[in-house]
Amino acid sequence: MSGGDFVYEQFVEIFGLCLLIIGFFLSLLAGSAVLSYLIIATCGLLTGRVLYKRRHTVKIAAYVLITVFLIGYLLGNFYGSKIVSLSIFILMNLLSYHLHATHYFEG
Repeated sequence: MSGGDFVYEQFVEIFGLCLLIIGFFLSLLAGSAVLSYLIIATCGLLTGRVLYKRRHTVKIAAYVLITVFLIGYLLGNFYGSKIVSLSIFILMNLLSYHLHATHYFEG
């Protein structure tokens, strides 16, 4: 097995590890609970859009990557409640998906 084959076969695991680290450090950089909640709300909105845009072709890998990022973020979240952060993420994700499904952002 060459190096390229390994990266191709283990893409989700490698990318997931990178997202875990990014989520962890992103939450560490927040500095306050309010900023932490704003960051996780933005991430929820973005992932809702991604899930809507790929709703017909979404695979389990997308859900795994989103979950891994969220775990990394919650592990590094020292400034706010993990339950509140998780709730905000889920609510913003659902809101974004619903707004895109109802074509709210289209003229």
